[in-house]
Amino acid sequence: MKSKYVILGSALMISFAGLAQKDQIKAAEKALKGGNAIEAINQLKQAEGSVNGASEAEKAQYYFVKGNSHLDLADKKMEVGKNLVESAKAFNQVLTIEKASGKSKYTSDAQTKLAKAKNDLLNAAQAEVKKER
Repeated sequence: MKSKYVILGSALMISFAGLAQKDQIKAAEKALKGGNAIEAINQLKQAEGSVNGASEAEKAQYYFVKGNSHLDLADKKMEVGKNLVESAKAFNQVLTIEKASGKSKYTSDAQTKLAKAKNDLLNAAQAEVKKER
């Protein structure tokens, strides 16, 4: 009898963790749309630990929002190199996840933004080289 309660309690905790993760991703999207990429990244950091247990669609959404948040910070000239690299990694994750799942909700946008991040990173590197000369 006790084992039934333990199993039920565990199942409830897992489902609550999933709901909390969804809420954090949605809060991150809202913060990003409001122009606050730093808050979006903070929300995503809270959800980071439970992403591995999420559905493929939630993982893709998480990494897409993460990529957009870092790209936004780079566009605002905040730690440009670091944020562009993080953005590119996140968009690559989106592409990998969606290719494996056979779904492509974010694929097109992720490819476009990945190309932008790579181009911006190349331009930033060339600007640094010119400064050093």
